[in-house]
Amino acid sequence: MFKYVLLVLAGVFLLPAHAQDWPVRPLRFVVTFPPGGTSDIVARLISEHLGARLGQPVVVENRPGVAGILATDIAAKAAADGYTMLLTSVALIAFAPATPRKLEYDPLKDFAHVAIMAATPLVFAVSNEQAAKSVAEVIAAARAAPGKLNFSSSGNASPSHVMLERFKASTGTQITHVPYKGSAPALIDIMANRIDGTIDTMPAVISQIRSDKMRALAVTGPRRVPQLPDVPTLAESGHADLVATSWFGIALPAATPPAVIQRLNREIYAVVDLPEVKARFDELSLAPVPMTAAETQRYIQNEIERWRPVVQAAGISFQ
Repeated sequence: MFKYVLLVLAGVFLLPAHAQDWPVRPLRFVVTFPPGGTSDIVARLISEHLGARLGQPVVVENRPGVAGILATDIAAKAAADGYTMLLTSVALIAFAPATPRKLEYDPLKDFAHVAIMAATPLVFAVSNEQAAKSVAEVIAAARAAPGKLNFSSSGNASPSHVMLERFKASTGTQITHVPYKGSAPALIDIMANRIDGTIDTMPAVISQIRSDKMRALAVTGPRRVPQLPDVPTLAESGHADLVATSWFGIALPAATPPAVIQRLNREIYAVVDLPEVKARFDELSLAPVPMTAAETQRYIQNEIERWRPVVQAAGISFQ
């Protein structure tokens, strides 16, 4: 009996030592989008500084395809040893489970959500040829001619698509959704006045708005943003139920040791607090969302519950 107790105690004392030694080899950072986009830029910015803090390289592995679902499944089934991180997004974690597509991963059961690195509001923007100078005027035009206005998205089940559907349901309007393969081609058609408008993320549209190639009518965040200080929020425009952000987070396989999760949470927020990272986030119209790992897990659960009825009511799917 005495030997058994010693063995148990030895195991207990070894667990913290193992977590304290982590990491002893390079980490893999799975990104479900191709190189060059905002998510990839964020991942590489974080990985560079995170690797320096951890004393091991953090290698970004771009795995695009099937809207990122396959890569998310790969990360969910990776060894729970802290060496495979996943760049999460609202689309993959909160929207995808509500679509008809059968997923091989469960966003809550299969992942330990470590941190929300960055969040950004979406921007309600229209073509310069549009007469509407406010969200109220867009709603009035949509009600006067149901289905005539057409708004783009960066793709089916993207934040811009889901937010458009939520806006339509909340305001009782009929606006035609035109999905594109990414924000760039959609914005080209808006600037050419072939599409009336969009509700897309700040990083996607900020340069076009600043150069007066599109007109911003509102932002979807809880407050005005310094990048567009004169643009009201949707809440200020009378739509408090339409406050929303798009976000990027980091998750590990669910069974990862808690000590590893806690350390990674601390290191990530130490990285996003670096002056050079803050400056780059400002350029990208992103803001960190400091939380503990436990708070992050609750935040993810709330996002899933919040968006499920919106996605299902609109019949949104990955097509």
